[in-house]
Amino acid sequence: MRFQFAFLIAAAGIVAAGCNSGSQASADNTSGPKTTVKHLEKLGIKDVVAGKGETVGPGDEVWVRYTGKLADGTVFDSNEKKPETFHVTVGMGSVIKGWDQGLVGMKLGGKRHLEIPYSLGYADHDMGKIKPYSDLFFDVELVDMLKAKDADVVSASDVKEGTGREAKKGDTVSVEYEAKANGAVQETTKDLGKPLSFKIGADQTNVRGFDLALVGMKVGGERTVRVPPGLTMTLQNEKLRANVVTYSVHLVSIK
Repeated sequence: MRFQFAFLIAAAGIVAAGCNSGSQASADNTSGPKTTVKHLEKLGIKDVVAGKGETVGPGDEVWVRYTGKLADGTVFDSNEKKPETFHVTVGMGSVIKGWDQGLVGMKLGGKRHLEIPYSLGYADHDMGKIKPYSDLFFDVELVDMLKAKDADVVSASDVKEGTGREAKKGDTVSVEYEAKANGAVQETTKDLGKPLSFKIGADQTNVRGFDLALVGMKVGGERTVRVPPGLTMTLQNEKLRANVVTYSVHLVSIK
């Protein structure tokens, strides 16, 4: 069983039995496993790399790479070598409580080590490789994040100004662009073999707000446009719908 699937079913109540803040298992612990093995008493958080910028809070969306281990060091899942990052809306109950709590406070580019007691994981449930009463250990890297307040906001910043008059609503523009998500180039106008042309304000790009983000650009100018998931229906690549997409745009012409 892939652990990513286990994360998804966490919201269905699997972690409900593990709602305590933490516990230590022993032979006389009537509410936990009958074992003399000591377990984590509380959630452990250690920032290995601090990261930069705003901090993650409840309701924010994050894209992470992770490796999960058991107490004996056995790796039960990892997406480190997979092209896709793992997407979580923090604090919404879609993942185990140890993640909902443990991701709060991370910053972009940050790396964090989490030590999660079984009470904040899967409690007494058998998850295949993850046996009942298993403490879990994760190394997590925050690849991208989207603050809840920016979920419907297309942001833009100039890299190079360009020359001539500024593009305005109603103009037909031609652009070259490169789209990145998950830290890699996902699509580019080189795939089309020519610049992409559209009318600003006519919603012709299938990315809501993308065209308006080019208002004020000049020919030869370069701009970075950041589009949250939900607004990206796709220019060419449907995979972009699941991620924050950063477009590097070069304005070729204005008509």
